[in-house]
Amino acid sequence: MPLKIEYVPVGKIQPHPENPRRGDVDIIRESVKANGVYRPLIVQKSSGYILAGNHTYQALVAEGIERVPVVFLDVDDVGAKRIMLADNRTSDFGDYDDAQLMELLQSLDGDLVGTGWDDDDLSELLAGGGGSQMLTNPNDVPPIPSTPITKTGQLWLLGKHRVLCGDSTKPEDVARLLDGKLADMLLTDPPYNVALGSHMRPSEAKQLRRRTDGLVIENDSWESAAEFIEFLKKAFSNALAGIKPGAVFYIWYATSQEMNFHQACAEANMQVRQVLVWNKNVFVLGRQDYQWKHEPCLYGWKEGAAHNWYSDRKQTTVLDFDKPQRSEDHPTMKPVELMAYLIENSSRPGGLVLDSFGGSGSTMIACEQTGRSCVTMELDPHYVDVICRRFQEVTGVVPVDAASGREVSFVLEEV
Repeated sequence: MPLKIEYVPVGKIQPHPENPRRGDVDIIRESVKANGVYRPLIVQKSSGYILAGNHTYQALVAEGIERVPVVFLDVDDVGAKRIMLADNRTSDFGDYDDAQLMELLQSLDGDLVGTGWDDDDLSELLAGGGGSQMLTNPNDVPPIPSTPITKTGQLWLLGKHRVLCGDSTKPEDVARLLDGKLADMLLTDPPYNVALGSHMRPSEAKQLRRRTDGLVIENDSWESAAEFIEFLKKAFSNALAGIKPGAVFYIWYATSQEMNFHQACAEANMQVRQVLVWNKNVFVLGRQDYQWKHEPCLYGWKEGAAHNWYSDRKQTTVLDFDKPQRSEDHPTMKPVELMAYLIENSSRPGGLVLDSFGGSGSTMIACEQTGRSCVTMELDPHYVDVICRRFQEVTGVVPVDAASGREVSFVLEEV
């Protein structure tokens, strides 16, 4: 005989007095508020005792629901107790496919209210999924190869992350990198237009502790401010199109280029809300009267929704983080701890972070640490190799060429 669902007043039924199960009524209430009532209670017809759904009943009463869906079973007292025990016990033997659970939770785009799961649960799943355990110092950066493995246009899959050797000023490259998705935040460190490593003889570069291999940081020296602003505007416009409404952006820059960065943001319709300052533990020795000990960062968000903020109201515009060991190959590298701090403030676990200028890959390493996915663009094949090798050394995950599906190791074998 098919089961018949009836709607009855809450006073007509009651929790079973011998139910040994203890449950969290508050979590069930949260589910009821978010999802409504989606299954009936199982009740012994003769007594009105609830055999399955005792805590759901309590949650419904607490929410002020007056009529509830019920299936009455015509069973004796012994049969009723067996059903109650079986309903409680059989759920204990279940288990989860963690990978499928993680994918399902991530598909809800951060809105876990009413599921019984929260961000901490998702973070734990992501951390247990492999790759988040750091095998080496995450701030260590391998040297730049003289001959890169990566070719222009090549896309690499690094676990749950993607890095494309492409151009952030080209919409088609950004679209390929995002693969139909929109990112939850933008965190990037563009070229500063301060000619780091360029227009110098190797001896001069060495004297200034800059690169001596003849390579330069791409797009770091423009003939005019107008050209540089146009370059930034294109990259910022494409990035803005690639993030969700309400997504936050962080853009690092050099103080000497402040006006150019602000103008580029304005022309790209990116409204800067605040300027953050990274206060380093040591200054950079130079020829200035006042030695540089900080770097600024533009902060704002995309219009169209309430902006994403997941920290408290005690955070300040001054970011006190130690400077990583000096990198000859990437002198503006940020510490992973700093990038992770910003990522956790402005995205949820499982979120997607866009980095339009990958550099040495600190954003990606920080995303791996914090359980986010990162999509990174980098124009220079040499630096794409650095990102891939750094990620492999830190995580043990071997990069995969997206076109062929072939694993390619960037870590040199010891002879």
